[in-house]
Amino acid sequence: MAKHRIINEYVRSRELAPSHEAACEAVAQLTGLEFDTVLAVVDEHLALSHEELA
Repeated sequence: MAKHRIINEYVRSRELAPSHEAACEAVAQLTGLEFDTVLAVVDEHLALSHEELA
């Protein structure tokens, strides 16, 4: 699965989820991926985005 789909689903889920972990869990359930996989992709994306802003 493409990383951009995971990120897009995360952004949608994060609007409704009470936490980062809950949003990742929602994406994992939606996509059928392991929670740890989703968490790693999202955390990497957020770290890269943060570096770009710095």
